[in-house]
Amino acid sequence: IRIRVEAFVGQILSQCEFNTPPLYLPEVMRVFSFVGTQSIEMIDKLSRILRVKPGQYAIHFRKGDLKPQTRWSMVKDLARIIFEAERARFPELGTLNPEVVAMEQLYFAANLLVPRTMMAAEIAKLDSRKNVVAELSTIFWAPKSLVCLQLRESLRVSKIQGSAVSDAARSGLSVKASEASF
Repeated sequence: IRIRVEAFVGQILSQCEFNTPPLYLPEVMRVFSFVGTQSIEMIDKLSRILRVKPGQYAIHFRKGDLKPQTRWSMVKDLARIIFEAERARFPELGTLNPEVVAMEQLYFAANLLVPRTMMAAEIAKLDSRKNVVAELSTIFWAPKSLVCLQLRESLRVSKIQGSAVSDAARSGLSVKASEASF
């Protein structure tokens, strides 16, 4: 699921030509011509989805309130549209599985707002004496909780890749040791 969602987000980011953080939501919305955004005066939530007509949606957000949490809410709303209502438009996502759709939406939002490869590049530039999460949150204009999720995912992936490398190294060492004994 993670790999499929990350590949999907990679396609979107390449269509948006997103190279430096933060990601601007209007650029993403242009990729999805069936979704628009509109700021409105009064709203009880950070954002909400309005179905304009079949296959057409608008994401409303509070006027003058485009903070990191609002951006995350808007991207989660976009994820709901893509992964639930309009999933048939994207065969690369596979069939809808109600048990994992919430996880797909979370990974979509996280990878769209804070791509792990860009996060790694930004970490390399940061002063390690500063609060890395707060700094990344500012750079990507994303909530700190989302940055923490991506940091945890990066550590998980590097641990898996590191164990695969160390397993290969160990097996290589045991082969060389057995060759040396002959």
